[in-house]
Amino acid sequence: MGGVTNSRPSDKTGTAGIDTVRFRHRLDGGNYERFGRLQHRDGPRRERWVQVDGVRVGAYPDGLVYSEARGAVFLEGGNGHGLVSAAGVSEAARRSAELLLDLGLDAESDPRVGRCDLTTDLGLEDGRDGQALLRAASYVDLPWLKAGTEGSRRTGLESVLWRSVNGRSVHLRLYDKGVESGLAAPGRWLRLERQIRWRKGREQRVSALASQDLGELFRRRYIEALSSVGELVVCNRDGALEELRRRQREGEIHPSKARRLAGLVVLGDDGLPRSTSYRWWAELRALGIALDLHANESNVVRLADYVDHAVRAWAA
Repeated sequence: MGGVTNSRPSDKTGTAGIDTVRFRHRLDGGNYERFGRLQHRDGPRRERWVQVDGVRVGAYPDGLVYSEARGAVFLEGGNGHGLVSAAGVSEAARRSAELLLDLGLDAESDPRVGRCDLTTDLGLEDGRDGQALLRAASYVDLPWLKAGTEGSRRTGLESVLWRSVNGRSVHLRLYDKGVESGLAAPGRWLRLERQIRWRKGREQRVSALASQDLGELFRRRYIEALSSVGELVVCNRDGALEELRRRQREGEIHPSKARRLAGLVVLGDDGLPRSTSYRWWAELRALGIALDLHANESNVVRLADYVDHAVRAWAA
């Protein structure tokens, strides 16, 4: 087994703002019929939609028209990747209305906000730290959510997503923005985003968004849960066994539990009942041990430090 390295946030960490935003224009009238005269695609629930300069515009039979894109795309065009302020969202809403009018559709001057991704950029000096952070995050269990990944653990994770347990909606995401945009090497530019979607009865106007405490909205519930995780050791089998030995020696876990989890690390969960397998892997993760069979060395990731940086960026 290789040595132990530590992954910490760098001084470059901490630019906060809004990424993807969805505007909803709820108007009675003939928008849906007008949309039908455009060259469009069909979606679920009789949706009609088009893609214009990186912005997705869609309509439904009940009169709802929406536009969705990164805030920077509304302001700068299809290559915009930066984060925008609440004031920038107001300008993006104005551009959204202009786009709808250009398509021959009616638009509200102060539309509702259906989705708002509150985001912090994490800039890292060493890409290996960013990749270690993604691997560590992929092993984190959060209340109310289930984790999924995109990309390969062997060649490099690109995204960790936490979805609602009973649905497909993404509430929290940590991903490699540098790889997605092609503007940075793997692990150098990550984004942590809290994706907020408001149902019809709770959506708010764009003009009301600026009065919200967006930092508190970002931090509440899911980010709070993520910040409580603390420290994780990402390691291969040898590293996991050494961690279990150390914790048994130091009295953190009972010898019988150490041996049971060591058997899980060595033999895997073949033949175990599904509920038992889930419970034992969860016990290992609860100890802060994340088993990565492709890891060359043990890497201590102080996840809470990164999350705290992200929260402080919103305060700034």
